[in-house]
Amino acid sequence: VLRDRGIIIKVIPGSNYLIELRDKLYDGDTSRYSNQQVIDHMSKKLSIKDIQNLSYSIKLDKDLFRHLINMTPLTWGTTSDKLNDLYREDISSITVDLSIVSATKRD
Repeated sequence: VLRDRGIIIKVIPGSNYLIELRDKLYDGDTSRYSNQQVIDHMSKKLSIKDIQNLSYSIKLDKDLFRHLINMTPLTWGTTSDKLNDLYREDISSITVDLSIVSATKRD
């Protein structure tokens, strides 16, 4: 239960979140994700006070890339053949794109 003066902070992937990986998984169709539905749903229940966008690229070696593939929900339903194809990809950096939303109870 959110107290009267409590704040909810939610971190939501942006449209370019892991874009390099999504490009490989979805054969170049990276227009599939938008966080607008999540933000709209939050705004129906809460009073959104601020949205901060954060985007940066991080270098990856093969081991880090393998860990990323294994941990991200983007690959959880992927076939083993597709995963093996991803492990062989030469992706040396990945984009982190996030929206940090802070909200309070509605007045």
